[in-house]
This record gives sequence, structure tokens and C-alpha cells, in this order.
Amino acid sequence: MSQSSVPRILWVLLAYFEAFVGWLLQRFRTRDAGLFTRGPQFKNVPEVVKVTSPLGACDLAQIPEENSEWGSHAFPDLLWGGCPAATKEILVVVQDPDAPPPFPICHSILYGIPASTHSLSAADLPNSGVTKAAGWNGPKTPVLAGKNIYGTVYQGPRPPAQHGPHRYFYQVIALSASIRDSFSSPPSLSQVAEATQGKIVGWGEWVGVYENTLKKALQRIDRADCKSE
Repeated sequence: MSQSSVPRILWVLLAYFEAFVGWLLQRFRTRDAGLFTRGPQFKNVPEVVKVTSPLGACDLAQIPEENSEWGSHAFPDLLWGGCPAATKEILVVVQDPDAPPPFPICHSILYGIPASTHSLSAADLPNSGVTKAAGWNGPKTPVLAGKNIYGTVYQGPRPPAQHGPHRYFYQVIALSASIRDSFSSPPSLSQVAEATQGKIVGWGEWVGVYENTLKKALQRIDRADCKSE
């Protein structure tokens, strides 16, 4: 539904309603214990993989709106190093533990990445990261995608307005054996967790932050009005 087909006042009212609900749910967040890399299979696995991004060298770097749902959903460029010598394959899991549900929201599962790979960008994602059906392209695709909660390869940040800053954990996991041929269709995160049991030899993460506010929501409405004139 385009904004031009709906009176502006309705979009404004929806923005205020979302902001009110987001404010009410502010205390429902910080589900860090549910992150993939906090699971029992990581208990004795060292955090040795150094993950960075041009968006910010340190954790809690600000994710631009261009990388959010209101932009292009662009997957941020990631770079990593320090994987153990035993690494045969790389797995990347993206989660938001600050969403209102009682579990982290899964934004992406990318697996089958060769151990020789040390970076990932939007262009590397199956079908450019925008397809439905989790982007299953078959076993010859350089990067395979599992099922995120949205049914897409990757979902950019889209926190509720006024819910506060959301952290997005880009977790890079080094595996001692391949899981590329373990699935005949896009796997869920629980299926990936089962397939990686006993194969995790190292991990690291980069954490970006995005906050949606009522002010931003109203500004987006104004920009859409200008484009429709």
C-alpha cells in the first residue's frame, strides 16, 4: 500500500500509535541469553574471530537508515580474521535480542561460506539478499541462506518506534566441518544449531545499533509526501 493512496493524517496517526506501543514495550528487551553464540554448544569455544565493518570498527556502531527496512535493506559489509587453522567453513547468524518477543529475532542465516573467505557484503548474498523463500539457490551457490523470521535472505533493522536502541549481532562462526550439504531446503536456526554440534571451533561478532524514533517516522512521512507531489 503506497502512502499516496492513504490520507497523510492516517500515516501520522499510525506513527503515533506505533510509538506509543513501542514506549509501552520498552522494558521487554535484552534477550542476550538467547543469542546463537550464547548457546550450550559454545560453552568451551573461544571468541577468537575478529569481526569489523566499515560502518564502525568497534561494537555498537550506528547502522545508517540506508541499511534499514526504510532504506535498501543492504547487508552491512563485514570483514573478519583470526579463524582457527581447523576452520573448514564459515557460518554467519544475525540476530536482534532487543525486540519485544521473548527471544532474539533472527534476521539472517548464511552458511556454506568457504573458510578462505574473510569478508561478506550484500552482493554476496543469494539473489542479492532480497528474495523470498529464503533464497535457496541449490548447493552450487557460494553462500546459502537459511530461514529467518521474515522468510527472506536478510532483513534490515526495523525496530518499533520509541522502543529504544536495538543492537544487531552479526555473529561469525568458524566450523571444523562443512554443513553445506546437511539440508535439502532452507534450514531454521534450530536445525543449523543441531547440524553444528561438535563442529564449532571459534567465533566472533560485530554489533551495530539502530534506533527508530517518532521523529524519524514523521520525517519519513514528510519525505514520502514530497516525492508524491
